[in-house]
Order: sequence, then C-alpha cells, then structure tokens
Amino acid sequence: MENNLIIWMEVGFNLLYLILIWGLVVLMRVRFDHVKEGQKNIANLFWVALFTLAFGDTFHVGTRTVAYFLDGGLDASVSIFGASVGIVGWSALITAVTVTIFYLFLLVIWIIRNQERVSAFVYLLFTVAGIRLGLLVLPENQWGQPVPVQPWSMVRNIPLFVLGVGVGVLFLWTAAAKKDRTYLWVGILILFSFLTYLPVVMFVQAVPLLGLLMIPKTIAYLGIGWLFYRSLYGEQRMPTGTGD
Repeated sequence: MENNLIIWMEVGFNLLYLILIWGLVVLMRVRFDHVKEGQKNIANLFWVALFTLAFGDTFHVGTRTVAYFLDGGLDASVSIFGASVGIVGWSALITAVTVTIFYLFLLVIWIIRNQERVSAFVYLLFTVAGIRLGLLVLPENQWGQPVPVQPWSMVRNIPLFVLGVGVGVLFLWTAAAKKDRTYLWVGILILFSFLTYLPVVMFVQAVPLLGLLMIPKTIAYLGIGWLFYRSLYGEQRMPTGTGD
C-alpha cells in the first residue's frame, strides 16, 4: 500500500511538472513580442534552453510514468530491431544529454548578459561539458538499467556537477555585485538543485526512497523557468513622461 501511494504521488507530480514546464515554454513563445528589444537575444536563448530541458524530461519523466502501468514496471522494455531496450534507462540518456545542453545555454546567457570575456574558468566549464557528453556514450553506463549503475553513475555525473555548480557560482557572483535579484535567485536554485541531486547519485541504489529528492530538484528547474519568464516575458511597464 505504501509503495502504491509513492507511485501515485510520483505519477501525479510527473504529470503536473510536464504540464507546468510545457506551459512555460508555450507562454514564452506566445509573449515573445512583450520582451524588450535589448533582451530578445537572451529571451530567445532561454526559450530554447527551456524547450530542450522540457523535451528531455518528457522522455524520462514520461516513460517512468508510463512504465508503472506496463508489465514489468520500471523494468519494462520494448523490442527495437530485435533487441530488447529498457525504456526507462534509455530515456534517462536523453535527459542526461538535454540537461547538459540546458546548462551550456545558461552559461552562454551569463556571458552575454554580463558582457564577460571568456575566461579560463568558463573554458573549463565548456570543456567539462564536452567530457560529460563524451562519457554518456560509453557502454559502461548500461543505459538499459532502470537504476543507474555504480560507480559509473558517479563518474558521468562529476562533470555535470562541475558544470552546474560552476554556472550557479557565476550567476551568484555577478548578481551579488550588480544587486540583480533575478540572477541571484537563479544561482541559488541551481546550487539547490545539485544539493538535492547529490544524495540521489551517490546512494539511490542502496536507498531507493532517495529518488524522491528529484522532486525538489525538479521544482528548482520550474523556479528557474518562472524567474526568467517573469524577468523577460512579463508585463513591461510603460515609461512615465509627457513627451518625446
């Protein structure tokens, strides 16, 4: 009974998340004309970033939701060209790629927004992103498994942690200097998402209930989307004045 309750909680949350994340994607596209001229480049970049994140999460979150209603549950598989493919494991590969791209977009947005030169630290973040994407294609990942295998789960996530935490620190650093509340909270949410993700990566194989920490991590992504939407796509106040 307890397991059934947890499953229904996850299914309900997954569906709500997909509705909200795609709702933000659609709202941003609909309201693009409301973006100030000088911010359209960043607004468009973030829209692509959020679309990429939503696309990848639809595969992973969506297949987990569907798998609960299939024979075999999370171990459910389909036959592709005669080979048995675990749908939950392989969909995790898709979201692993898209979340990496999402952080690369955030890094580019940070560079453009702050008109920063590409420093050695930023080059390092681009490099670890490339390493992360390269690690994802190796057979040691065993993507067919519904639960990530150790120690490879940790190995492939180390570059993602460096990338994500690095981007979060950059957002916090410049936001604090410029007293930019939006970017400050984006940085906080990025770091919070990795704080909740770390126990999952390290211990979910031994303690499956730690997977519930993906809920606050996912809420953090929704928060980042909402902050950018409110900052870039929200109603713009008309300037005060009596003439040209």
